[in-house]
Amino acid sequence: MQSDYSTEIQLMHLEDQINRMNLVLADQGHHIDKLTGIITSLKTRLKLLEEGSSGEGVNFDSGGPSEIPPDGVNR
Repeated sequence: MQSDYSTEIQLMHLEDQINRMNLVLADQGHHIDKLTGIITSLKTRLKLLEEGSSGEGVNFDSGGPSEIPPDGVNR
């Protein structure tokens, strides 16, 4: 009977460790997604610079044009 209890405790500890590892992996996945977005943005900027464009007016976060206010001044 004692062995069953010990095995159950060990399984609970293993399950807890697996859950913690899954949280760490999910957090790392989030960071990888952010880094992938940054790399994509930098590639876009580099391509624009190579083509002779300053990239002004382009929102690099989403890859689309940024909003330019009615007065025409891009802040």
